Amino acid sequence: MSSKVSRDTLYKAVRGVLHGNQCKCQKFLETVELQAVDIRHMDMEALKKLNKNKKLVRKLPKKYDAFLASEPLIKQIPRILGLGLNKAGKFPSLLTHNENMVAKAD
Repeated sequence: MSSKVSRDTLYKAVRGVLHGNQCKCQKFLETVELQAVDIRHMDMEALKKLNKNKKLVRKLPKKYDAFLASEPLIKQIPRILGLGLNKAGKFPSLLTHNENMVAKAD
């Protein structure tokens, strides 16, 4: 089951963000990431924090059936988490930007 955001709602939200950025007169671009799927995820900072507790790193493969990662992140996982995922046979599968994340997770 997946929920979709209507095109009008999406455009209205993006216009609101762009308008807010123009009002602040900041000299950098903001990015907006939309996620309509309820899949657990961790960013690089969360993985680095997890690495500080080796016991949690060992428990990570037991908590999940599989892992997905983008190409830049997949190269850094052994350096950040060690070989625990590989030893458990759960090294992340590559998820490219043009793949359907829900289909790949299923």
